[in-house]
Amino acid sequence: MQKNRVILSILLQQILIQYAQAQCPADFTEVSPGVCMIMTTRSSTFCGSHSYCEQEGIRRSLRLTVPGKNYLGMKNILSSPSYVYTGLSNVLNRTTNLQQGWRYNDPGWALFETPPSDTNIQWAISHPINLTTSFAAFLDLQLMSVLQLTRKSTHVVCEISSKAVNQSVELFKRDWPYPISTMFLNDLNNLACFNSFNVTFLSECARKCKRQTVCRSFYFLKETGQCWISLYVDSLLPSSLAALNGTWYIWDLPAYSAYVNTRQSVASTMQNNVAFFVLCELMLVQLTQGQCPTGFTETDPGVCMYLAVQSNSFCGSNSFCEQFGLSRGLRLFLPGKNYKSMLKILPATSSAFTGLTSLLNRSSDYRQGWRFSDPGTAWYETPPGDTSIQWTLGEPSQRDQLVSIYYNGSFFAAPQFSIQASHIVCEVSPVQSVALAETFQLDWPYRMSSVFLAEGGNVGCQLSTNTSTLEECCHQCKRQPACRAFYYHVETGNCWFVYFVDTLLPSSESGTSGTWLRYGRPYW
Repeated sequence: MQKNRVILSILLQQILIQYAQAQCPADFTEVSPGVCMIMTTRSSTFCGSHSYCEQEGIRRSLRLTVPGKNYLGMKNILSSPSYVYTGLSNVLNRTTNLQQGWRYNDPGWALFETPPSDTNIQWAISHPINLTTSFAAFLDLQLMSVLQLTRKSTHVVCEISSKAVNQSVELFKRDWPYPISTMFLNDLNNLACFNSFNVTFLSECARKCKRQTVCRSFYFLKETGQCWISLYVDSLLPSSLAALNGTWYIWDLPAYSAYVNTRQSVASTMQNNVAFFVLCELMLVQLTQGQCPTGFTETDPGVCMYLAVQSNSFCGSNSFCEQFGLSRGLRLFLPGKNYKSMLKILPATSSAFTGLTSLLNRSSDYRQGWRFSDPGTAWYETPPGDTSIQWTLGEPSQRDQLVSIYYNGSFFAAPQFSIQASHIVCEVSPVQSVALAETFQLDWPYRMSSVFLAEGGNVGCQLSTNTSTLEECCHQCKRQPACRAFYYHVETGNCWFVYFVDTLLPSSESGTSGTWLRYGRPYW
């Protein structure tokens, strides 16, 4: 057992469940476990750097991107002097907090943005500088916030993405990830990377975005038919377009390439997308009448929900949505991010669990640490003092209130077993399935001070078994689409699977001495 643990602790820091160990291709450097990068001497703009990686990837039958979340790995292959762009940007939305709103360009991370007072990005001293330095570049190995148009790079670094678009149909969402107060950048020194066209219909603009695997979102000006598609990084429109009269609509790809297939060629990826062009007119890219499956209600544009009159527990409600979804060929879950849409289909006098939980970690700030159940948002949690969730007055007020429930017109925080819901609401996920190959990460999303829930009537939704090795425990979690994370007890081989929503272990296990390893599923 000890020998197996030592070997696996080396190999499984980022477990790539492909049942075969991936290796970096020739000319690439493994800058950290499972992360392959290549550097070339090349003077280029920000958009030119991204375009180079895209085209070089096509030439090599790989998907290459400028490094975003793995930006620190670039320092392992860069030298000084050098000036090199990263995939970090802050051009989608802007607050007065310079640390907030930075996004990764990595496929599968479309929803992520840094929270207020973020300390995860290792900036050089005094950076970010101001509200207009909306891109990040390494200058002599120091990470600086920079203007887009002031300087060309000395080198370009490309990273192999583990994700490739392999779904025939993708869901575009209007005003995603949230309605934006202005759709335009506030200065002339940043333009992001756009292509523009004139089209007749919104659906034509959607197709132009869909045909380019690097398209992140598109804007459509209804009155003139102008279509602007945002490439490589999600962004607001150039400030020069603010002078145009009319109504702009923004549509985004929430599941931007949330599928894994490192070796799939770009050519075959495009073939897989052909079906989209046939179905596009019928998909949720229309301004009106988005089409939900039979029996479902479109509660908001692109949001489809199903109401069942059934008394059930929190875990039972989650299980119902999973099984009902399987019977319909859909991926269903309890509404998390779109919890407010439940108000549109639930009776005034009723109760139903939401997908909002605070079972993974707990601080003395009861508004902090709430997470969505939505596939594709595994990383998200509410910040300290959060006001985005519309709790009823005074909620949450106790540390054991770790799940949320709709009750007679309001949203309450409650202990898991304090109530039996009268109804179940299920939402259709735009992320249709879990990736065939994906990364499990040790101590993700961060190392916990304790891996056990406090006593108080909350256990999450978990099952346990005994396995011979850590790898076997991991494989069993991988085979179950609803598995969010797993815990492995080194000394006994006890393996706990976390279902539906991420959570700590039951407090009853805290008396078990020994070492518990936790592996999260970041791309769930």
